[in-house]
Amino acid sequence: MKFKNLILIPLILLSCQKHKNNATEDASLQGSLLTLATVFKTSDFLKNTAENVILISYQKVQTETKVFQNICTTFKTNPNTNSLNEIRLQWKIVWKEVKRIEIYRFGPAENVLNGYGQLESFTQKLPISPSEIESAINSNSIPFGVKKSGWGAIEYLLFSGIGGVFSLNQFQTDPNRGNYLCKIADKMVSVSDFLVNSWSKETTDNFYIQFLSPGSSGSSYESQADVVDELMNQSIFLLTSVIDTKLGLPSGLLASSHGMENWSQRENPYAESSLESVRSNLESILFIMQGGLNGSTGKGFTKVLQSKGSTLGTEIETEIQSAIKLIDSLQYESGYLSLHSAFTDRNKSFRELFESARKLRILFSTGVTSALGTTVGVSSNDGD
Repeated sequence: MKFKNLILIPLILLSCQKHKNNATEDASLQGSLLTLATVFKTSDFLKNTAENVILISYQKVQTETKVFQNICTTFKTNPNTNSLNEIRLQWKIVWKEVKRIEIYRFGPAENVLNGYGQLESFTQKLPISPSEIESAINSNSIPFGVKKSGWGAIEYLLFSGIGGVFSLNQFQTDPNRGNYLCKIADKMVSVSDFLVNSWSKETTDNFYIQFLSPGSSGSSYESQADVVDELMNQSIFLLTSVIDTKLGLPSGLLASSHGMENWSQRENPYAESSLESVRSNLESILFIMQGGLNGSTGKGFTKVLQSKGSTLGTEIETEIQSAIKLIDSLQYESGYLSLHSAFTDRNKSFRELFESARKLRILFSTGVTSALGTTVGVSSNDGD
């Protein structure tokens, strides 16, 4: 009997030590998660996003738009091959930045007169009207109305023209054409100024305060969770646009298209910059995830997910980077392929890009929403 007791004592001690170790490990894990959640607050994420992602993105649009405005004056005065190449290149630079702010379709961007809708009409399903533009030029009218203004109208003027054919002679013989082009540029400067000022914390009644102070008087949001939901839902809206409108509809990959291709519905029919547009859209989501425009800062949406104990943010970043690499593979030496050429000549890569965008939407609409316990504001049925 004494021997049995002697055997039981170390077993009991070993069992107690094992439970103690497990308890210590559990406490350590919980402590690590608690520390992560405590050190990185949602307010840190929102402040960083406002100052180092959204505002800087708007400022880039503003800066490049003013460069375009100056180049436009030179081109209008002396429309030649050199000035044409310069202004076309600047259009592409500005357009890239415009597509990087498409994701922020809330707050000041919803302003009817000076919001994002004034910058381009494609995403409003209101493609520009060449006939209305030509009529306005002939009558020397101001570029009023989204179908004959914005960067889409500038694209038409610089890469197409009367009868669908670009001719430098049209600018050289008709001063109204250059005037109309530069009037649109002036409007684009006004819009970019408005958007920057609306997010600048030095401006009275700025949206920056509303964004960072939900629940306060005048704020559009009741809580920080609502603001995070806004950013997440805007990411889903943008991915849906990429899947359905920008890739799926023109190529016939959209289920409702029943395989019917419709290349006239592509985003950039004149400059053939549709792939670059999608690339910039994806970059804008990556910026939010990383918390900056130049790589991870440890203050982005990925960090928010990590504070919830989720590694989904890293998976999303990796998938976005993979999609961008796919787009970069769709190039000739002279630049990106047109959307149609990419689908025809590099069909496998095009389809992989399409599927990557669909995967990203699933990651947001199911994985992220589950991690945050939020509500998706758009149908994300991946059978689209």
